[in-house]
This record gives sequence, C-alpha cells and structure tokens, in this order.
Amino acid sequence: MRPVRVQKIDVLEQLRKNRELHHSIFLEAVVGYREEVIRQLETHLEEIRSGKPKRTSIHVPSPEDHTQDYDNAIEMLEMSVDDVIELDSDAFMAFYKDQWGWKKQFLASNSGYSQTANAAMQAVDADF
Repeated sequence: MRPVRVQKIDVLEQLRKNRELHHSIFLEAVVGYREEVIRQLETHLEEIRSGKPKRTSIHVPSPEDHTQDYDNAIEMLEMSVDDVIELDSDAFMAFYKDQWGWKKQFLASNSGYSQTANAAMQAVDADF
C-alpha cells in the first residue's frame, strides 16, 4: 500500500488522545497491581503468623507501559517543519488508529489490573 499524506495537526491530535487513554490504562493498572501485591503478601503473612511453615514467594507481573512510544512519536511530529506528512501503513495504524505492534500484549498484561484494559481486550478479541 502506498503511503498516505495527512495533515500533521490531525495526526498529532489523534496521537495525543491515544496517548492519554494508554497512560490512564497504565495508571489504573498500577493501582490494581499494588492492590494485588499487597493482597498476596498479607495472605502469606497471615499464614506465617498462624504458625504454618511455608515457603513464600510471589510472582505478580508489573504493568506494561508504552507511553514513551507515544511521546517519541509526538515529539517527532512536532519537530517536523512540514504541515503535511507522509505515513506508511505501519505508522498510520500506530499513530492514527492506535494499533501498535505491542497493543494486544499491553492490554492482555494489564487487563488483570485494569477494568479499562480488560474491556478494551474483550473488544480486540471480538474483532478477531
């Protein structure tokens, strides 16, 4: 597919909107992550205090964040001296449609901590 020429201001507006949604999902996931870590640690502490010998460890994956990818794309576009820019299909899908190569993994890894990510993940799954 041939690259498309688009108004830089339109892509920047959409990219900033996508960034804010992404970042809010990440922040929501951080809260859920902290709650899960605390829950698991408290469960282990209760068991240890009750005298149950137990080998203790927890594994709670950290929330995934790609806000820097948005920030880099925004900065790149802001620095462009052109009002009209050319995007190939990959850049268009990422910058405008918010379909980055890592998007499904981001939603999957954060969906256990974030209701917003969980709902978005279900919408992505419904598309396939």
